[in-house]
Amino acid sequence: MHHCFEALHGKLGTADARAAGTDASQNGKQAFLKQQQNYRERLNAQARRLDAFMTLTMAQLEHIRVRYRPSGYFCHVPVVRDVIGIFSDQCMPIKTAVNERG
Repeated sequence: MHHCFEALHGKLGTADARAAGTDASQNGKQAFLKQQQNYRERLNAQARRLDAFMTLTMAQLEHIRVRYRPSGYFCHVPVVRDVIGIFSDQCMPIKTAVNERG
């Protein structure tokens, strides 16, 4: 995904030069204008791929969060959870790593 974005961004040099206020060559402008619709479609496709990737990432993060959350009704009741937390680690998130530094 990064490679595709960088390759497309490299081809948009004429637009970058124009946006920066520097004068681009006339041939560069004409070539860019001929390909403008193609660039727009490719950028839209990149945005769709990024959106799909982020949706998949968020779904996986939610799956991990649900897997490691404490279970039980009382662990989800705020005041009761705090009282249980005084006496037990039952309602604490599951620890998946050990602190080796002690």
